[in-house]
Amino acid sequence: MIESIRNHPSVVIKNCLFSVFALAVLAIMTMDEQPKISVLLIASSLVVVVIMIRAWKLTTYSFMEDRIVVKKRTAFKADRTIPYERLSSVNVVRGVFEKIFGTTILQFNVNSGVNASVPEVSICVKDDVAKRIKAYVTIHMYNHDPVSEEKVEYEYIASFSPIQVILHSILSQSTYTLLVGFFFLVYGIFSSISDVVGSKAILSSTLLLFIIQTIVPILGQIIRYFNFKVYRDEDTIYLQHGLLTNYRSSFDISRVNAFSIKKPFFARIMGMAYLETDVVGINAISNDVTPTLCLVMKEKKLDEIIKRLIPEFTYPQEITKQSPGANSLIFGKSAVVAVFSTIIVALSVMISSMDILDEFWDSNPGFEGLFIITVILTYSVLMILLILGWRLSVRNKGYSCCEDKFTFYIGVLDLEEVTIRYDCVQILETSSGYFARRKGLSKCTISMLSSSGTKSVKSGYFRTDIFDDISFKLLTRIKDGHYFGNKNNQ
Repeated sequence: MIESIRNHPSVVIKNCLFSVFALAVLAIMTMDEQPKISVLLIASSLVVVVIMIRAWKLTTYSFMEDRIVVKKRTAFKADRTIPYERLSSVNVVRGVFEKIFGTTILQFNVNSGVNASVPEVSICVKDDVAKRIKAYVTIHMYNHDPVSEEKVEYEYIASFSPIQVILHSILSQSTYTLLVGFFFLVYGIFSSISDVVGSKAILSSTLLLFIIQTIVPILGQIIRYFNFKVYRDEDTIYLQHGLLTNYRSSFDISRVNAFSIKKPFFARIMGMAYLETDVVGINAISNDVTPTLCLVMKEKKLDEIIKRLIPEFTYPQEITKQSPGANSLIFGKSAVVAVFSTIIVALSVMISSMDILDEFWDSNPGFEGLFIITVILTYSVLMILLILGWRLSVRNKGYSCCEDKFTFYIGVLDLEEVTIRYDCVQILETSSGYFARRKGLSKCTISMLSSSGTKSVKSGYFRTDIFDDISFKLLTRIKDGHYFGNKNNQ
């Protein structure tokens, strides 16, 4: 039992650093012209510090035999009690600030799909105290001794070198994100070599958009997944990764609602994919509540990792493709978008050729040609994407099932195989429009509890009786007492 401990004093510095710094800067700026306001700002910063110190001093954490107790005696008296049996995961986070002070943040998440994106309890203590608390809580959560953090390399199910992390950071990006980013890059380069007024400004703005759209997300992934490792001990999965912020997490396999094999277009060209899971009660990091279990690797090797890491979700799959009638339905939707796009492009070209714009085109040489080329190029790309979307959507989407789980195969350019436990389904919604009903087809939306609240997975067009069968199996498991989805909320 560990009673009445407080956060490390560095928490006070971290919590009030930004606000005090901002108030101090404003005080310095107004010192000459408005000395009274400057004094008021300095006093406000002192008040902030006093409030933070008081909150730190009057908040205590106790780790009892069967529960965590948090007591706050600040402006309001509050006692929070969390039984260990309700905890879903324990996360260890060490950012730059924590490394400076030799501290560790422990985050405790409960089995709730509503609030688990924010830790129910978070405490910052010295590293040795954090190890002691984590070991104590883990024993009570999983009923076995915790895995030593001094894991040797061969015990990891998967670990990745810096080159592999960089490769994942690039290939795991959405194809649409990469295409839009490179569109900005190509457009900026094209405008810079053409005789257009303001071409340098266009190049600068498009390069900035390219950096924001493409480069920043890639760098963020590299920083996040550096030194990525995953292993499993009995029924507990352990994750660790991070460059600037070191992140460690663990969760029981029973908390996994679904797992996804993701195959972005450029990764798929190289025969690669990566693995994500949806876990109730885990704050993966930076409010991302879908932890990655394995970075991009060859699909054959990934299959071996899945069998070792989450064998509970594997089964022989006989894939049922979308019904033939889906072809005309998807084509109809694509045709409607194509017609509206054609009308918009035609109107744009007609307006650009009106006499009223002659003065504008004359004062901005090269702009008219660039405008026409941009419109036609955008239209051509859109038409190509619509045709690809139609053909690939019909070909790629599918469905398979077994006794206790089923899989949706979804996506157009970026494919995804989502395997879901029947027992984790919260809502099953089928829908079909007028033309789909005439063909006896429906679409299905599966909603599950997740750390962000709910997560939905949408299927393609299939016979309605397939989704009726999912509902029947779900209701049967509830009647037989096999359904445990409600336990995630207990």
